[in-house]
Amino acid sequence: MKQIILLSFLLVPATLFAQHTHRLVIENNVFIPEFLVVEAGDPIELQLVGGHTLTEVSSETFRAGGAVSNGGIHIGLGTSFDAGHTTFTIREPGEYYFVSEKGNSGSVKTRITVLTSSNTGVAPDPDQYRPVPYPNPADDQVRFAAHENVDMMSVQAFDHGGRLVLQAVVRGNSPLNVLSLPPGLYTFRLTDGMSTVYGVERLVISRNAGGL
Repeated sequence: MKQIILLSFLLVPATLFAQHTHRLVIENNVFIPEFLVVEAGDPIELQLVGGHTLTEVSSETFRAGGAVSNGGIHIGLGTSFDAGHTTFTIREPGEYYFVSEKGNSGSVKTRITVLTSSNTGVAPDPDQYRPVPYPNPADDQVRFAAHENVDMMSVQAFDHGGRLVLQAVVRGNSPLNVLSLPPGLYTFRLTDGMSTVYGVERLVISRNAGGL
């Protein structure tokens, strides 16, 4: 069962801000950002305007542009949390899909990926299923420690603002060139190119990392 905690913005304990606080807003009838990556327990500051809601839906409903709630998270007009500004957290790692119930929700949607914890930069046990980028920090190239059954992946890299900055296909343990990415923190989403998500990992790009 997913764990969601709603917090009064003015009463959030100072200790919570040791974690990274993320911001999710509605602007011009669009969620900004449209893809958000957080760690379990990170505060998410939500700002809703114009009668919009944040309503959790299934992945199928999300892709079809529907707005039928799956009974999960529901914040906004007509709910118990009808505040323009609300801070909440999600403590169960996974992929969460959201739309606004106001009007045509086809373009009013966002996806939140909740990670278990920060990437340590240590290559995982080869028996693990989840591919993990290494080295971390990286310089000009990165590889993915992949399960033996994952021989090809679609890789998407997002910057801190949730913008897609790199997209490529990686085969096996072939290196991925990341020279086009300025130094900083990125989120890598690894999939089969369709609906299967192999992993979502954070990677630091540092030109002093020494490469592979």
